[in-house]
Amino acid sequence: MNRVARSLIRLYPAAWCKRYGAEFEAMLEDVPQGWSAVFDLSKGAIRMQLSMPSFPKLALILSLVGLVVGFGVSFIATPRYTSTAVLTLYGEISDRQARLERIQAIEGHVLSRSSLYHVIYDPGLSLYVDDVAQLPIEDVIGNMRRDIRFTMGSAVRSRSASLIRID
Repeated sequence: MNRVARSLIRLYPAAWCKRYGAEFEAMLEDVPQGWSAVFDLSKGAIRMQLSMPSFPKLALILSLVGLVVGFGVSFIATPRYTSTAVLTLYGEISDRQARLERIQAIEGHVLSRSSLYHVIYDPGLSLYVDDVAQLPIEDVIGNMRRDIRFTMGSAVRSRSASLIRID
């Protein structure tokens, strides 16, 4: 145990060891050896290292804290996937109302129960896995419908083309 205590003295700052090392080793000779002594030496070394500021120590401590916090947040945060598709509709539909009805039909098909059900249970996508385990499928489909947005526009170079952006 004496060897362990001597190695733990090296954890103390060098300037401190240079000044108090000999006295500290003499004091350790009188202290009963055990795991509580090792714990106390480790705790004291950490306190001394933190009380003597230096940039490398601060950088190391902040890096370790950031690593631990980031690792913890990675388990808490729910992953969010984003996909965008742009559909261009060409055709002879000159009436704005007819074009709007065609776009609404596409939107209805994309948001249909069967279409979203197949997307949710596609093994290659693995979407809404936690929701499927906890909620009825109708609630999961409702959540997915709220997450999908359609935006209409017109093509820049063609008046006969319409754009639908799906996020």
